[in-house]
Amino acid sequence: MLACSVAQVPASATAIIDLSAAAPIRGGALAVFARIFAAGRRVRLRGMDRSHQGLVALRPALLRVEGEPQAARFAEERPIAA
Repeated sequence: MLACSVAQVPASATAIIDLSAAAPIRGGALAVFARIFAAGRRVRLRGMDRSHQGLVALRPALLRVEGEPQAARFAEERPIAA
């Protein structure tokens, strides 16, 4: 339900996602989140500490980012995508 709500946020708006009570994101919901990040939408994550595994599945893709060393460095430092 959270992924669908985020997908409906207008592209011009920043999506603020609070994952403080979220379980790891998998399956279709993960695909929705991946499309949001891949589309270059502005996303701000809240409620993520170092132990949260919510978006860890996106980390390997961020590490392969070419031409965006800042994004790759961020992915190496934190187990989230932004």
